[in-house]
Amino acid sequence: MQDAITVALLIPALPLCGFLLLIFWGRMAPRAFATATTVALAVSTVLASWLFFNTDAETSISASKLWFAVGDYKFNLGLLVDPLSTTMAAVVTFMSLRVHIYSFGYMKGHKRFSTFYAFLALFTASMLTLVLASNFMLLFIAWEGVGFCSYFLIGFYFDKHSAAAAGKKAFVATPYRRPRLPYRPPCASSLRFRRAHVSASRNTPGAQTFRH
Repeated sequence: MQDAITVALLIPALPLCGFLLLIFWGRMAPRAFATATTVALAVSTVLASWLFFNTDAETSISASKLWFAVGDYKFNLGLLVDPLSTTMAAVVTFMSLRVHIYSFGYMKGHKRFSTFYAFLALFTASMLTLVLASNFMLLFIAWEGVGFCSYFLIGFYFDKHSAAAAGKKAFVATPYRRPRLPYRPPCASSLRFRRAHVSASRNTPGAQTFRH
């Protein structure tokens, strides 16, 4: 159990470390740090693949840690390892690794090479956190990270009117496309997936209860 959670934690943590390297030291050696970030993502891809192939239909492992509390209500941050989350993590890492490799040549010589790779790494880390989150609190934080990076990546060539307009559209549209399940009355009682799904099934005739 602990091994699976450790691996799940490393999968988004590695590209996040790449983002930090690029933000603080990327301008010193852009291609070197971009290469290090791509290698880190390759390791995440291997870990995600290992987790995927070692997860069966009955696997459901989660771990969480208290972030803060308001009165009697506790807000936790945690990860979930199950067939769906591991499948999505494997897909995200594989596709993102291909984008990283392709961009290495496509963005060659660009003056903001390190900035592009930094936001690309943060986008990957946010997406991986989103698919591995064990509750709506962390899911929403990661979703906002995805929206933030989408704005900067879509509008990266902000000197072009079309790119700037597309970036603004992404910035405005993303908040309205976030998952709205917990905003509905049947699910408002909890930020935990399991409790929200059970609450929804009890209040919605014919709805199916998710196991996790």
